Amino acid sequence: MHKATILSRLVLLLLLFGSTSETAVSRQSQEQLQVHAERVLIRGLTFMQTGYPDKAVATFAEGLKVHPENPVLLASMASAQEAVGDPGSAVFYIDQAIQHDPGNSDLLSQALGLSLSTGDQNRSRELIDLLLSLDSADADLLLHQIIMLSSAGASQLSVDVASEAIVLFPNDVNLLHVSAQTFENAGHLDRAINTVRMIAALSNDPNNDHWLARLLVQVGEFDDAADLFVALLVRDPDDDEALVTLGSIQSALPERNLAHEAGIKADSGFVLGDADVQPTGNTPPDSLNVLRARWNATPDDESAARTLTRFLLRNNEADEAARFAKEHVEANPRHIDMWILAVKAFREAGSPTQSVAVAEDALLLYPGFQPLTMEWILSLAADNQSAEAMQAGRELLDKMDPTDVLRGTLETILSDLSPPQ
Repeated sequence: MHKATILSRLVLLLLLFGSTSETAVSRQSQEQLQVHAERVLIRGLTFMQTGYPDKAVATFAEGLKVHPENPVLLASMASAQEAVGDPGSAVFYIDQAIQHDPGNSDLLSQALGLSLSTGDQNRSRELIDLLLSLDSADADLLLHQIIMLSSAGASQLSVDVASEAIVLFPNDVNLLHVSAQTFENAGHLDRAINTVRMIAALSNDPNNDHWLARLLVQVGEFDDAADLFVALLVRDPDDDEALVTLGSIQSALPERNLAHEAGIKADSGFVLGDADVQPTGNTPPDSLNVLRARWNATPDDESAARTLTRFLLRNNEADEAARFAKEHVEANPRHIDMWILAVKAFREAGSPTQSVAVAEDALLLYPGFQPLTMEWILSLAADNQSAEAMQAGRELLDKMDPTDVLRGTLETILSDLSPPQ
């Protein structure tokens, strides 16, 4: 059903942009041309989806004899040429497509992906400038470009686009989140801090306050970080991560009594300033050891395991987080949050196949659970199982309420997976 819809739209675009010679028109009626175009496109896309790009090349070549200036067929030929390992021909065909439809963001995005894969940084920057200049440029388009650039390892280009994006769309939380992560990964911590502040002003999610506080600690802004951690603990006295990190920066702020500010009682069992968390010098101690010790004391406690796993992920220790989370769910299979973290951790550790396997094991226990299904879809996409990810994503989208907070994220994922139209 959905494949038919996509193909119908592509055929419609094909016919709208199609151009034929007078000789061809004289031989064929418009109805015959439409049938020919539809057959070419469907056959070519079918060959691509079933793993026969060489046959797709031959099929699209047939179509281009009748519609030599059609941007949809030219772009399809570019995809097929790339799939058969001929990036030079792919660049030629996508450039031809852009000449005939220069304002098409899908074509420009496809060309950008090709230029990144061939290492043509100058062409990549030209295409980014073209994309940013489009009247149709929106937050979703920029979000896709940042993700594409980051995935391709084009760190500075992704930072450049993210810098433009947060100015153009300062109220789009998804775009701001991806931009902040891009800045942090590239080492632009000041930009990351400013962007996370923008996110925190738009969203009441305590995870954003954690993120901002952690960044502030990294740049030595201990007073501001302490204020955030104190506020988090006032809101949730059981926030172990905030408690541990707050304790680790106490010695950097000798003029403040952070335990008193956070309302922590002396008999709480975890006192700020305790020898386990006090830094021995100017550098705060590794809070990881404290979190591990707390989990070791209560290994079946899901809250302690969750806090430790999230801490590992936030500190770019995805391999360790994946190993720990997997071991925990094997011992405690009813801890659903840990299943979700295990799926995410394996994906972030660069093991998407194992991430998919863990997700499918979890879905046997929790079929249809939306947050878990979302992580499974992301892992399928990361494992190059695009068709399966699209099918699962559409099925989930059909079940979602229009106001569901996950809906926008899922629509973005499906848009990224869809072929250029």
